[in-house]
Amino acid sequence: MTFLAPDQQRPIFDRNDPQQAAPQGNGQLDGSGYLNSGLLQNGTSYVVTASEPGTYSYVCLVHPQQVGTVVVNPAGTPYEHSQADYTAAVDAASPTIADWQARLAAYQPTMRQRPDGTREHVILGGMGDGTAAVMRFSSQALEIRAGDTVTWDNLDTEAPHVVMFGPVQGAPTEAWGDPRAFDGTDPLSSGYFGQNWPLGETYSVTFSTPGQLAYVCVLHAPALMIGTIAVAP
Repeated sequence: MTFLAPDQQRPIFDRNDPQQAAPQGNGQLDGSGYLNSGLLQNGTSYVVTASEPGTYSYVCLVHPQQVGTVVVNPAGTPYEHSQADYTAAVDAASPTIADWQARLAAYQPTMRQRPDGTREHVILGGMGDGTAAVMRFSSQALEIRAGDTVTWDNLDTEAPHVVMFGPVQGAPTEAWGDPRAFDGTDPLSSGYFGQNWPLGETYSVTFSTPGQLAYVCVLHAPALMIGTIAVAP
């Protein structure tokens, strides 16, 4: 959660930037400065104190479509909306949530046999429409053979995702490592990929060596966007 300073442009998310990844600011919501929660994990929280009346917008630096507004009224004045109004707004979103849960359940990975006997597995690398986003790989656990290729297809019309094996080596926007013959030894990352991102909608890795490998979308790890690849001989 981030309240930008006056006239500050929203930065591209960089997990290695402490101004984004760690808490910043004095905790006083008055519109005068930059306040940032850092990366919130499951069970953690962030608290600010509203010290001046006003309307304050905030963003999630990780997820471009995740935004919010806090309206601070003068002390003692009535609230513009009741709790029932907010409950109704949440209830109105329930059909959209149910719809995208059904789309995720209906998604079917595909597999193509290649002339040399190896296979290409195409799996989900996220989906969404700019209003709702499904932050899941599917299948989350995949079994393949050495020489096979896995292709992640990001069907989200807006949000990027990242396929990352091993520790962070740089900005998440950038790719590193060689996906053409990956043995699991060196770090590997797709960088941002998606329908409206320069690196394209899909990311493919050919696995050369048997082993058990875990990967993560570094942008959405708190939402448990993770996966495993079991590579058999």
